[in-house]
Amino acid sequence: VKLSINYFQLFLGFFKPINANSMSVISGKWAGTYTTVSEDGTEGETKNFDMILTEEEDDEFTGEIFDSNQKHEAAKVTGFIMGDTLSFVKQYPYLFKYNENGELEVDKTKPHPEINYQGELEGNEISGEWDMEIGTMQFYGDYYSKMMSGKWQVKKIID
Repeated sequence: VKLSINYFQLFLGFFKPINANSMSVISGKWAGTYTTVSEDGTEGETKNFDMILTEEEDDEFTGEIFDSNQKHEAAKVTGFIMGDTLSFVKQYPYLFKYNENGELEVDKTKPHPEINYQGELEGNEISGEWDMEIGTMQFYGDYYSKMMSGKWQVKKIID
């Protein structure tokens, strides 16, 4: 029996991410919720969504998010995973928002703000926080971002 060792592969093995299987785990269909959280910690309405992710090269992934009450097109997802930590941007194809009466308003001539998600992968579940800039305000000559944020969680339902 001849044993052959590739020292280069052995050397590279020391530099694998904490969870080398994260990318194969990330691809698939996920179902979950997101909730808005106000500055004082009060939780707002929770909404359901489905997410389909596909692994790409170099720890990156792409996908789409479909809101359960979807009256608009799916949002595109681009992100990366490092170990068990992931980060992605959710981008709707155009601006929409709910007015004070809860009615959906759509403006296809304007882009929707990017929504930034960060989370931790634990088995077949991911949870974390999201935020989105919803405007800017000026205070004594300086500009500040007005943010909306919250929490989110998903569970893998299909590989």
